[in-house]
Amino acid sequence: MNFKDLKVKNKITVAVIGIAILASISGIVSAFMMSGIQKQYDNALEKFGFAQGDVGMVLSSLAQLDGAVHDAVGYLNADAKKEAANKTTELVATIDKYMAEVESSLVSDASKATFADAQTAWSSYQSITKNLLESALGVTDVQSIGDEQQRLRNELLPVYERMYKNISALMELKMEQGDETRAEVNRSALVSLIIVISLIVLAMLLGLFISAKISNGIAKPLANCV
Repeated sequence: MNFKDLKVKNKITVAVIGIAILASISGIVSAFMMSGIQKQYDNALEKFGFAQGDVGMVLSSLAQLDGAVHDAVGYLNADAKKEAANKTTELVATIDKYMAEVESSLVSDASKATFADAQTAWSSYQSITKNLLESALGVTDVQSIGDEQQRLRNELLPVYERMYKNISALMELKMEQGDETRAEVNRSALVSLIIVISLIVLAMLLGLFISAKISNGIAKPLANCV
């Protein structure tokens, strides 16, 4: 049956149902897209936002660890050496913890490759540090300490620089990937807004069209009667 042939009551019912359907579709689409945007945001926050903090903690703890190793090797006092060595143990545990957190947040091949190289350097750093401390803690004369410090520069410093370079590169990758994800989330939000606005405008136009049809269907017969 044609819309214009319907009774006024039925026309109004059809109009209300049509507008309600469009409004419902608009709400469902909006909710679905907002849910997707929220998931993108949560993923970006976990993989890039929090991860940058974890990478920063690795860099900070690594710098502290290297300072503690230098102290343990360079101090003349045996108690001071031991205290610095104990601090290195705590810092190694801290770095291991945050390295695990960083590893769990890796998403790209580039970041995984960079982390793998950093992990290799970290293993070497720990091995060399352990060997240095075992020999350095037993010496307190200037000559022997000078020899241990030379070993530190020759053996440990290159590994430290390698790890620090890779972790710093990982931080830059996280920042770049985070910026890309943020731009993607913004694009999704814009598309969602355009779709919802389009559905609202369509519902309004449909309402105006149907109301005009109904009013004309009432006004014209009345005019003819007059």
